[in-house]
Amino acid sequence: MKVIQVAEPILALLRIHSPLSTEVHSVFTSACNLASPYGLISVLAPTKRMNPRGILIDDPAWFRTLQPGATVSLSLSPEPTIAQSARSPGLSIHGPATTVFSPKLPETTAIPAALISELPQYLAEHQTAMGIYTLLNHCVPLQLCASDTPYYSPMMADFFMPRLRALVQALHQQRRPLDLSAIIGFGAGLTPSADDLLVGLLSLLDFINHPYFSVIAQACRLSLAQTTDVSATMLSLATEHQYNEEIIALYAVLSEPDQLPGALDNMLAYGHSSGHDTLCGIFVGIHLFAAADSSGR
Repeated sequence: MKVIQVAEPILALLRIHSPLSTEVHSVFTSACNLASPYGLISVLAPTKRMNPRGILIDDPAWFRTLQPGATVSLSLSPEPTIAQSARSPGLSIHGPATTVFSPKLPETTAIPAALISELPQYLAEHQTAMGIYTLLNHCVPLQLCASDTPYYSPMMADFFMPRLRALVQALHQQRRPLDLSAIIGFGAGLTPSADDLLVGLLSLLDFINHPYFSVIAQACRLSLAQTTDVSATMLSLATEHQYNEEIIALYAVLSEPDQLPGALDNMLAYGHSSGHDTLCGIFVGIHLFAAADSSGR
């Protein structure tokens, strides 16, 4: 077993703090999260895509041996080996044998017409009952296609709709300061739908270098404690201009319209509804901000 890829921020962290003792926070079929003094770190099977705190390994069976609370040591090694034992598994990263993932958005010039024209229809065709699209569809002044997909919980929809409408209006008015305390943490899943939407919105504002990015980022930081640990990490990283591989790949192909459908499909494959919810956030950013600020980077 070996480390295939490591996120640039984790490599930088280990250059200062190696070996780093971590504790297993949560375990899944092909991934796990490690708790460290410097935040959560994800270890991923080769079928997974990278995130800003990720370490990709070539052995999916490794996760079967882990238990929450177990100690995992992370280190840099001059030799291309990974040491582990039943009592104390460890991951050793050999720099020359490991590729590095950069979580930063690529430099480009503008949002292409292809994304602006294709994204609304793509969202309408791929909506899910667990996603935020069916609620966002009722928010003015957004111009989403009509939805006949009911939200999975009518009670939750009735509870959240006024808050979502208020958020869209606040964004439309570029209100300062912005209060996200009624938004962050809403929705099903390890990363709730509202959080995924905010990550997509932040990525779009980051991409076009819009000054309102800092307003949303500050509002996110103030409410991180009310969502899941994994989602709080994802949101926090977005406020620091760091994103998952699916998002990076989408922006990387914007200058190549023929590759856009594949990049959108890759986004959709992220989680049950997370990819679609993130694309909804990108749509909100395009509709409310990019049209009014088309100067690009």
